[in-house]
Amino acid sequence: MNLFICRSLISAIIQSEAAIIAIVISLSLIAVQQTTSAYSARVIDIFKGYRRYPDFFILMLAYIVCIAVSALLLKIIKSQSSVTPFLKYCIWLAYALFIVLLLALIPYISRTLDMFKPSTFSISPTGSENHLSPLRFQTFNRKVF
Repeated sequence: MNLFICRSLISAIIQSEAAIIAIVISLSLIAVQQTTSAYSARVIDIFKGYRRYPDFFILMLAYIVCIAVSALLLKIIKSQSSVTPFLKYCIWLAYALFIVLLLALIPYISRTLDMFKPSTFSISPTGSENHLSPLRFQTFNRKVF
């Protein structure tokens, strides 16, 4: 393994992770905006707290941690003159983390798209459109005539 190639790849990983974070945040906000204009302002509550919708916050935290670890690894690589076995292990770990986080985007996007489908929203028992809420957070007992 050449140190120059390792530095270049780790730097590219850091840049890719930062770009992915920006895209995920932008698309999530666009989804909330589109849903809010179509349904209700209460949809924003989904992204307000990490307890109701932890996927977004877990994904962002994982990307931030991976960027920090990769940046630390890049700093360590710049101070090294040769590749040690421990350094080689750390480099492969950074690559593996990047691939795992890329694969984690698939269920996140799928769940986000499913959450904003019109079929997942229901009118509250009061019948007011201002109180639409996702079915998976609340269930309502309705009598059908």
